[in-house]
Amino acid sequence: MNNRNGKSGTVIILFWIIVVFNVLWFGSMLIKNNSDSEEKENQPAGVKDSNELDCFYYNQLSPEDQHAYEILLEGLKNREESIILNHCASASTEAVWDAVLKEHPEIFWTNAYQYLEYKEEPYCDVRPDYCYTRDEIKDRQSQMEEIVSDFLKGASGCDTDYDKIRYTYEYMIRQTDYNLQAENNQHIDSVLIGKESVCAGYARTTKYLLNQLGIPCMYLNGEAKKENENPESHAWNIVLCENDTYFVDTTWGDPVYLNPDGSEAEQGDNINYDYLCCNEEFLFQTHTPNPNYTYPSCTKENIEQ
Repeated sequence: MNNRNGKSGTVIILFWIIVVFNVLWFGSMLIKNNSDSEEKENQPAGVKDSNELDCFYYNQLSPEDQHAYEILLEGLKNREESIILNHCASASTEAVWDAVLKEHPEIFWTNAYQYLEYKEEPYCDVRPDYCYTRDEIKDRQSQMEEIVSDFLKGASGCDTDYDKIRYTYEYMIRQTDYNLQAENNQHIDSVLIGKESVCAGYARTTKYLLNQLGIPCMYLNGEAKKENENPESHAWNIVLCENDTYFVDTTWGDPVYLNPDGSEAEQGDNINYDYLCCNEEFLFQTHTPNPNYTYPSCTKENIEQ
């Protein structure tokens, strides 16, 4: 009898210990959830996830195409001659390729690709066209590392997001001339090494440099038109500045590009700041984003220069 009572007492004690533990745990979870809710409520209304910009195109892809993106990215970094993308049809391959190059401006050694599509077993064999040999890539990377190191030293006094964005905007414009004949002008080496480029090179390098400074920035394309001219393909950026998104167009900030008579303008400090941290009400008077995407909105008032 005594043994039974002892076991029964032990069971009762364990039962109450479990009850008390569950009550305490449930209470702590309620406190945590309330705390998380209050934290979200107290966040500024303009706060946006930096992932929204840096991984925008990746996030538009299906899970299968996201996997293909990761494989393609790794293959391009390793300069592979053949990159197999499983469960990826030709239309998807184009979207994946486009997403990788828009989000990874550090890949400057390819502009195009060929592919073999196998319909029986859905996959694509992507064959990139490389601009440079492996040794040439290493040499250009080494040159750009020195240039970017100097760029970062020059940004040491930039404390705010806006300071860093303005510094990059001015750096890009002072260092670069708009030239349709610039070598490899879709990529960052045309700006950083060649000092000449077109809008795609400007926009990719703007993203690359701002990312080096910790500023989320995305590359986007569409059309733009100067006064009395037809629309042309164009590329520019969206940046995250003090928790709000703005447009930045370093190409249109360059007086060499916008000089009305087409002649080369004096660089100096003659920079057009209208396209530094501007909103869509202003920019959409001349720029039309790619209709295939719904880009983050930029509705805050233009930042006063």
